[in-house]
Amino acid sequence: MKAIIKISGLFIVLLGLMACGGKDPFPYDISPELRIVSAGPEVLREFQDSLIVVLEYKDGDGDIGFENPDSAALWVQDIRLSKPDPYFVKPLSPPNGEQVSIQGTLRFRLRGTFIFGNANMEKTVFKIRLKDRAGHWSEEVSTPEITIVK
Repeated sequence: MKAIIKISGLFIVLLGLMACGGKDPFPYDISPELRIVSAGPEVLREFQDSLIVVLEYKDGDGDIGFENPDSAALWVQDIRLSKPDPYFVKPLSPPNGEQVSIQGTLRFRLRGTFIFGNANMEKTVFKIRLKDRAGHWSEEVSTPEITIVK
């Protein structure tokens, strides 16, 4: 009788695992993933032109963005500077507490780029990271080299 119970219990566990199908509840990693779709123009006139960056994102649990505008999710660093600038991103999924996998695009504009020295032009790259509400960081992505002219 004990052998039948053990086999039945094992069968129920196996049946439960097969019913789940081994499907991952999050098709993406719970840390945000970033990819640069585009960044341009490659030549900017200082104080006049804006750099437009389009990012593709994925997040397994959908916790990108904040309701509080004083919280930053997007961090952009001009490599000529020592620290990144933080940017607000509104929640990218409904804030009802349900964890859902999300993907999409973010588009943002960097205004007011300028030359630090006395030259007529400088080159730079912008490094970008995304932080979710749980504190997970994306890998850093970098724009192509951008030239700033007077």
